[in-house]
Amino acid sequence: MTDTTSRVLAQLLDDPARVQTLRALPPPRFGALVRELGLEDAGELMALATSSQTLAVLDEQLWTDGAGSPEEQLEPERFALWLDVLLQGGDGLTARRLLELPEALLIAGLCGQLFVLDVDALGHSMAGASWRDAELAERILDACLYLELDGYTLVAKRGLGWDPTVAALLALDRVDHERTARVLGCCHAITLQALEGEEDGLQTILSAQETVEADALADRNDRRAAQGFVASADAKAFLKLAEQTPLDPEAWAASLQEDPITRACVREQLAAAEPSPATAPTPAPAWLDALEPIGEPAPNRALPEGASCPVETAAVTRLRAALQALQRHDPDRHTHQLVRLAFLANVLMTAGRRDGDAHEPLSASREALQITAEGLDRYRAERARQGDPWAPLERVGVDGLFRLGWRSRP
Repeated sequence: MTDTTSRVLAQLLDDPARVQTLRALPPPRFGALVRELGLEDAGELMALATSSQTLAVLDEQLWTDGAGSPEEQLEPERFALWLDVLLQGGDGLTARRLLELPEALLIAGLCGQLFVLDVDALGHSMAGASWRDAELAERILDACLYLELDGYTLVAKRGLGWDPTVAALLALDRVDHERTARVLGCCHAITLQALEGEEDGLQTILSAQETVEADALADRNDRRAAQGFVASADAKAFLKLAEQTPLDPEAWAASLQEDPITRACVREQLAAAEPSPATAPTPAPAWLDALEPIGEPAPNRALPEGASCPVETAAVTRLRAALQALQRHDPDRHTHQLVRLAFLANVLMTAGRRDGDAHEPLSASREALQITAEGLDRYRAERARQGDPWAPLERVGVDGLFRLGWRSRP
């Protein structure tokens, strides 16, 4: 934690009124605070979080790109770290947070930490085994970290997350025994599939874990889509589609029309961009300006004011002129184009750079503008009649121009 973030955190926690303002922060902005502090140093902040703020943090912090998979995967080490941070606030807070957690996410997180075996079934199995096999089983259990809880034997998959996992489960069990038993039953069913698989048991348990993880991922993607984020699989699929954009102008009338990925994601963003009067944000107090340098969430729903390049390229200037002309001609369509530009920036945020490095929010916005501007220039260059300056935005939209610009790059 830097000195600056330490001072800001102290400011937040010193004044009860500021605590209320903190809890009123939109979840993405609260997540940006935790991102800058680091999850391991954000125990005090997480203790004050609302359930929606907590979910926003977990949606960002617990998932990483899976090697060789288009979908993001739950990272067991990060889940254990979150439990450790949670326990800093005491058993009562830990239990409340676990009760608020979607059950699919809790099961997926625990399955990354534990094998869950039925105590009675394990006893019968060992009773019917040969003396040698029974002794071997005893030695294996003695070498492992394990605990009996609610009729199950919990066996650690990894030592690092064992202590916080067990402590969190015990805290939950004291408050809601029924939910603990139900969650452990689901984890046991996943472990049981491995025991029945014999030779392919490992593959079976991995498949079962992937199933429960997929449920948690789907819930997470729905929550983030409402905030303007783009799922990893959608971002990669969109850029793959962009790479297949034909460069033949004769094919553009069909190929540059709105694609299904953009349509679905933009529909989510447009629905979420209209807060009811009861939920409309109130102006932030002056002290909250100190949070600005700490970091902002990914670009969301509107083109950021600072998205222009430090020295704006001529292509981006032409794109801005076209957008301004469209605003005068058709304000509603202009608003929709800005939502699509935010979608494009979020695609780049999620997918990262072509060289593998990550995009920061501002650099993703700038790059989305630049690529779209290059597509606009390419589109205009192939048209004998230029027409009105906003015409390309009406015919194909910024998403189609982005795909053309992306495909035209070497």
